[in-house]
Amino acid sequence: MAKYNILFIDTDENVLKGMRRLMMDMSFEWNLHFVTSAEKAMEYIIKRRIDLVVTEVNIYFQGMEFVEYLSRYYNGIIRVVFSGYSEKNMILKSVSLVHQIILRPKESTFLKDVIKKALNFNKILNQPELSELIVKTQKLPTLPSIYYEFVKEIEKEDFSFKNLADIISKDVALVTTITKLIKSSYWGYPSSISNNLASTLSYLGVEIIKALFAYSTILSTQNRVNSFSIDEFNEHSIMVATLSYQIGNIYFKEKDILEKIFIAGVLHDVGKLVLSIQSEEIYNQYKNLHAEIGAYLLSLWGFDEQVIEGILFHHIPSNLEFSPYISIATVIHISNTLVNETDKFDVTHLSRLLICKDKTVWIELLNSLKKQTNKENS
Repeated sequence: MAKYNILFIDTDENVLKGMRRLMMDMSFEWNLHFVTSAEKAMEYIIKRRIDLVVTEVNIYFQGMEFVEYLSRYYNGIIRVVFSGYSEKNMILKSVSLVHQIILRPKESTFLKDVIKKALNFNKILNQPELSELIVKTQKLPTLPSIYYEFVKEIEKEDFSFKNLADIISKDVALVTTITKLIKSSYWGYPSSISNNLASTLSYLGVEIIKALFAYSTILSTQNRVNSFSIDEFNEHSIMVATLSYQIGNIYFKEKDILEKIFIAGVLHDVGKLVLSIQSEEIYNQYKNLHAEIGAYLLSLWGFDEQVIEGILFHHIPSNLEFSPYISIATVIHISNTLVNETDKFDVTHLSRLLICKDKTVWIELLNSLKKQTNKENS
């Protein structure tokens, strides 16, 4: 397999020297290129294939213009901003143009992990159809600027849910999504907390809030194709997430795994949302690749690898490397198949895990959820 090409851009030679030292052990996997200007960066991009760019944005460097040019003409390149918080205004302006933003003084080793995670799922793009789709895609959604305010707050040792509530309250779409979820009887949240945003956020936890950021961001994007129903999509996603969480409780006791199951359930069809904001032609031609495009986007956004695998393989979990243990992909597959009222189970996968006998229990959980839903809607 050919090496990935990573391009680092910073006007400070000392920063680039530090990057060279940090990335030295990855040189057997990556071709590393370091430049001090946008002009030199463009020379590299024109002459060779670049997979990922790490760039600063500041008043001395045309970073904004550069990432805007990349997003318009080289949309397939992963774009990461690694810059100082003193450049906050410029960074926030670049939010809609890049895939991830990392604020210094975040440890440089964190940057390496971000690059690894973003490239790890590039193997998805080995499918010619998906590579072609990424090139055709007019726009990939980007996380809103307040997401980075949220991340900066939770990285504090003494962060508070009151401060998180103040940040999140700026995003009406996100607050609406959280409110609908918390007032639903699906999870049985205490009614006493549903009118207090800080208490609600504390109850949900930061990982689920992160997922709802992504869900709300794409959900609120306008100009969808006519054949896509946002109400049906929303109902399906929440039902699959909730059923997945309940089925997950049969096989897992770890809170972090159950959170990941719920997150993967909410976002399992997020690729359909991405396709729905393209043209009708692209939506119809590529909707069979919605799992792949969803996994691709969430890998760019730095989501957990188990969550991404659950999304990528939710139709055919047997495509995952075989393991004798139930995976997140297994649970999402079961729930999605049941909610869709099809019998397209991956029987080979479920039989290997010896869980086909549990089908009656899964169906009972689904029927119970349907009754709750009907009661809420009546």
